[in-house]
Formats: sequence, structure tokens, C-alpha cells
Amino acid sequence: LREVGYYLLRGPVSPAQGLVINATKDATAVFANVQTLEGDNPLAQAVKVRRDLEAIVKSTSAKTGITFHLAGDAIQDTTFEEYAQRDIKTLFPLFVGAVVIILLFWYRQVAGVLIPVGLVMLAVANTMGISSLLGAKLNNMTVAVPQVVLACCVGDLNHVFNGYLDHLRHGESKQEAIINTMVFEFVPCFWTASTTALGFFAMIYGTTILPIATFGWMGGIGAMAAWLGTFTVMPCILSLLPTPKAVHQKHEEKPNSFAARMDARLVRLNRYVNRTSGAIIFMAAVVTGIAVYGLTKVSFDTNSIEMFAEDAPFRVASRFAEDNIAGPFGITVLVDTGQKGGIRQTKYLESMAKLKEKLESDPDVTSAVDLSDIMKSMNRVMNQDMEENYRVPDSDARASSYYNAYTFSLPAGQELTNRVSADESSALIDARLRNHAAGWIINWGTDLKAWAEKNTPDLKVSITAKSWLYSHMLTSMSQNFFQDVGQAVVSISITLFILARNIRLGILAMIVNLLPLFITVGFTSLIGKTLDISILISCSVAMGIVVDDTIHYIAKYKRLREQDDMTHEQASEFLAQEHSKASIATTLVLVGGFLMFVFTDYQINRNFGLTTAVMLTIGAAFDLLILPASLKIWGGKATKQGKRKLDPSEVPIEKVAGS
Repeated sequence: LREVGYYLLRGPVSPAQGLVINATKDATAVFANVQTLEGDNPLAQAVKVRRDLEAIVKSTSAKTGITFHLAGDAIQDTTFEEYAQRDIKTLFPLFVGAVVIILLFWYRQVAGVLIPVGLVMLAVANTMGISSLLGAKLNNMTVAVPQVVLACCVGDLNHVFNGYLDHLRHGESKQEAIINTMVFEFVPCFWTASTTALGFFAMIYGTTILPIATFGWMGGIGAMAAWLGTFTVMPCILSLLPTPKAVHQKHEEKPNSFAARMDARLVRLNRYVNRTSGAIIFMAAVVTGIAVYGLTKVSFDTNSIEMFAEDAPFRVASRFAEDNIAGPFGITVLVDTGQKGGIRQTKYLESMAKLKEKLESDPDVTSAVDLSDIMKSMNRVMNQDMEENYRVPDSDARASSYYNAYTFSLPAGQELTNRVSADESSALIDARLRNHAAGWIINWGTDLKAWAEKNTPDLKVSITAKSWLYSHMLTSMSQNFFQDVGQAVVSISITLFILARNIRLGILAMIVNLLPLFITVGFTSLIGKTLDISILISCSVAMGIVVDDTIHYIAKYKRLREQDDMTHEQASEFLAQEHSKASIATTLVLVGGFLMFVFTDYQINRNFGLTTAVMLTIGAAFDLLILPASLKIWGGKATKQGKRKLDPSEVPIEKVAGS
């Protein structure tokens, strides 16, 4: 490298300093373009190229001891694919494993595990099968769909199965328990599936990015498939299985049994909430105020290289390239002279050279190569190879002559067709940028175009490259974040108003569902974290799931108050025993499942799992504390003013079920 370094740095092709060979001459690079022909599958082609290269460098490294690193767009694309395939094989089994363990702990019986898990598998199979028939492709976004469908499915299944057990505990026969459970849970579960599906379908209209839109409609299909399985397949399974042996009627339960202890704790918690509802609302308002302040400081950005684990080969290679050769981000600056043959004219070459000098003066640009480099080198070679002649030719005739001499001297197939347009009106400047997040790259490109308009007005400058496109994609998603959430809020709010048939209850329900999202995003911003694409997905998913428990609570609370003539205290205490257990079980299952995402090396999926788990935990706390406290203050009065003060344990479940 030291021997050839001098010639490389003075060759007529391009200055190689920092691009082909580093300053210390102990590292070099080979640049290759992967050309995709019409009809080719770009990803499949990139995978084949990567495998061939890995075989070559492995063999060469073994023979020579040289260390090779593979980086670039094709390697990044195949790394995304590799992570997607790995995650689909590991995350879903881990998610299901967490669900099984938590359900077994909660219900203490095999049926409480097999029925939900079996129906979840059916819903996932239906969703993925239908999506495949509709043309959905597996990528780093859609790889999370099975876990999301599981989350949508397990919530309703928990409410139905827990309700079924409660009916049995109240002395009903198996057939009566099944019928009353289905009657009581049908409407709430339908609305939960509908609002969840609306949350996902809102992603279709809120983005122009195909993987995000695909994730949205696949999630929406999964939510409705889960509801359909719950009310068609589950009753059949329950009727075929024997009555669970572990179920005791309420008067036969041991005081220290798990169910009895859970009931007692939830009742005590509910009475505490009713006594201190004002203080609870005040504290919630304070926390919300802090979170809203954090929302004003929100910063969205994503770094496409740092999406991968620190030790991921692609990230290691990109870091090595930035430290030793050139920045990992390739940016192509397209300069258009507006004239046929314009690149042969000196004035345009001078402007190109000026633009290139601007790029080279930027500390975040590690290298820049353009046609003016070739013309300067040719001018030096044709003028006694003297360094002072390394400049743009002084006339159009010489520039055209040198251009012809250079192109005619190239071997067949190595012409400048990948750098110069066919009519020679435009050319490319290839620049390499240091590792930065998407927002920085967009600002950099915007500033460069503004500089070019002022300083090289004879050139029309535009920017292209996969990293540029990707940065625009991520920035667009960030800018549309509040719009997407707003669309979901409007859709879900309309659904809640229809369900509650009461504007006040609908507003309360919507606030309780939005606050967990705002608190998570706001406090994440306050601790100085930059939010990435994962937070956008988490908000859509969490909103659809958090609203489920709220809908169940509101629907049952409204029925108890208006049809069963209960006071707020009676209704909330009854729901503390008959609803909150299913809500807690659902939260434990989903939080445990989403925490399994920490085992992925793909940073976006890891952040998605952690953020969603936090949102669901806060949502459960709001359903247990804030929602009952809000209803205590603003929930209105019973239709018949609570004629009889019923103890919740005395309320006949068949009356509540409407039978």
C-alpha cells in the first residue's frame, strides 16, 4: 500500500486520499455497485452478492491474515432481512413462553393456558395466512405482527375466560356460564376489537411508507380475527372441555385461596380510591402537566446504523470505514448544467469544482469525488505532470479534448456512464458522510442546496441516495406523529361515544387512554432521550390495547349503574372483583410478552417492546386508579338512584349478564 500510495494519490482517475486508501496507508477499500436489472428481486440479489462476498473474504482472510469488513447499502439491506428472519424465529416463541408462564401462574390450571394459547395461535395463523394471500411481505416492521395479534387476542380471551370462571363460582352450570359470559362480554369485546383495529388502520392513512402501512392493515386484520375466534371457537372449546376442577363456588372458597385474597385486595384498593378520588385526580393532573411540558421538548430522530447491536458485523464495518477510510453514508449530489454537452464546458466544470471544494471543507464529509477531479488530473498529466497544473482546463476546447482522451483510454465497460448522463448535460458528485441521524442528514442536504443556489447558480443541484431517501422517510414519520395519533384518537373517540351514549363518559374514557401515551413520551423526552421510529409504532399499538380494558370497564359500569340500579360504590366494587382480575392478568401477560423484545439485536424492535410495556403498565394503573376515581366525581347518577344497597358478593351474576 505504501508503494502504490503515491501513484494512487496522483493517478488520473480520482484523488484516493481518504477514499481508496487512508492517510497511514494501512487500510484500503474496494467499492462496488450492485446493479439491478428489470425483473430482478433487489433483496434476493443483494443476499446472493453478500453470500458470495462473505465466502471470498473468508477464504482470502484465511490465506493472507488480512481483516475484511463488508459495509454499504446492499449489506445494510441484507442485515435488515437477516434480523427480520431471526426475530420471527425467536421473539414469537419467547412471547408465547412468557404468556404461558404468566397464565399458568394466574389461573393455576391447564385450561387457563391451553385455551388462550390455542386460540392465539389460530388468530396468528389466520392473520399471517390472509396477509400472505393479500401480498404482504415479511420485513423488520411486519415481523412484529404475530406478537401484536397475540396481544390483541389475549386481552379479550382473558376477560371471557375470567368471566366464565366467575360465573361458575357463582353457582351456574357450565352451559349457563358459557351463555351468560358470551352475552355479557360480546358487546365490550366487539368494541375493543373495533377500536384496536381502528388504531391500526389509522396507520394506513397516516403514512406513505409501505412497511408501516402493511403493518397497520395486518394488525387491523389480526384484531378482528382475534375477536371472531373468541366468540366462535372459544364457546365450542369450553362446552367440550370438562368443568375446571379448581373452581369453587364463592361460599365454598377458602379465605386464603388465591382468588379470595385477590378479591379482598382489589376491594380494599377500590374503597381507598373512592375515599381519596380527589387526591388521586390531583396527582394525576400534576404528573400529566409535567408530561405535557415534556411533550414540548420532544425530539424525533433515528440513526439507521445504530438500529443494530454494537457488535453487529454491519455496524462494526461501518464504524471501521468511518474511522479509517470514508464515512458510512454515501450521498450522491446530482449537478445539472441544463445544456447538452454542458459538462465539457469550463464554466460548469469550475462550478462543479467549487461545489466539491465546499463539500471537502465540511468536517462531516470524509470524501468527495466528481468529474472535475478527472479533468484536473488530465490537465496536469497533459502539462508535464506539474502540480501547479492540477486545475480545470482553461478553455472549452481543451476540456472537451481531455474528456475524450480520458474516456477513449478506458477499457470497454468502464466508461463514465455511471457518472455522466447520456447527453452529457449532468454529472454526479459522490460524497461520503460521517455517521449521523436522519434529521441531521436532511438539514445538511437542505443547507447544501441553499449554498449551491447562492454560489453556483448556473448548476441545478439535487441530492439522491438510499440514505437520503431513508432519512426523508424517517423524518416524514416523525413529523406525522401527532397527525397519526390524532386520527386514531378521533376514530376511537367516536367509537367510545357510541358505546357509552354519554359524552361525559366518552371523554373520560378517551382521556384515560391517551394519558399513558403522553406520560410515556413526555417523561422519555424529559430524561433527554431522542425518540425514534419505535415510539410511533408503540403509540399506535398501545393505544389500541389500553383502550380495551377501559371499554370493558365503561360498558359494564354503565350497565350496572343504569340497568341494575347500583350506586357508584356498588358498581366499582363489583367490577373490582369481576373485571379488574382479568385486566391485571391481561396486563401481566402483555407486559411480560413485550419485554421479550429485549432479546433482539434490532434496536427498533427492542425499543418498541420496552416502550409498549411501559405504556401498558401505566394504562393498567390508570384503569385501576384514575378511571374509578374519575367516575366517582364525574360519572353521573344511577338511573334509579340506587334503590337497594347491594353488597357486590350478593349481586346475582345472571342479572348482570342480562339473562
